[in-house]
Amino acid sequence: VWYDAAIDGNVVANPIFSGVGTITYWAEAVNENCCTSISRTAVTLTLYNCAIEIEKVANPNDIQNCNAISAGNDIDYTFTVTNAGTADITGVELNDALIDSVNPISGPTSGDFAPLGILNVGEEWIYNASYTVEQSDIVAGQVNNTASVDGTVTGSSSFNVTDDDSVTVELCQNAEISIT
Repeated sequence: VWYDAAIDGNVVANPIFSGVGTITYWAEAVNENCCTSISRTAVTLTLYNCAIEIEKVANPNDIQNCNAISAGNDIDYTFTVTNAGTADITGVELNDALIDSVNPISGPTSGDFAPLGILNVGEEWIYNASYTVEQSDIVAGQVNNTASVDGTVTGSSSFNVTDDDSVTVELCQNAEISIT
């Protein structure tokens, strides 16, 4: 039999929990002769909000106009990765195929506090990377790419969390010709 308190309390016919947080129910054993246990055993259920978020910002990036960036110049990216949930995240990996199609972006460059390597609840990690604009980007008129982040929430079971963010940098296509 399940109860909502260790002593006395109400019988809980169907102990469920569908919210985020923690709740405790107490189990009392009853045999076929209706003899009950001397004490109740606490059973605590905890449901976490497991969420990771990424925000990607490009510099320069005038979103109202085209950006006069020549081939060979860089676009600098800042990635902010946040633990928006209620459980720590391990194994965080930031990927951006435009920056490096094989390896994750190294970092974080700031924001990782003890214990290191664990994205704690509410913690924000900052990563930085650059992309060198190519002539083909200028011909296309833009650099558009997406970064993704993933990690693992661990507890009684593991759960993968992911998020992605895209940014487009419009490039000026000011063709000029002069005859002298």
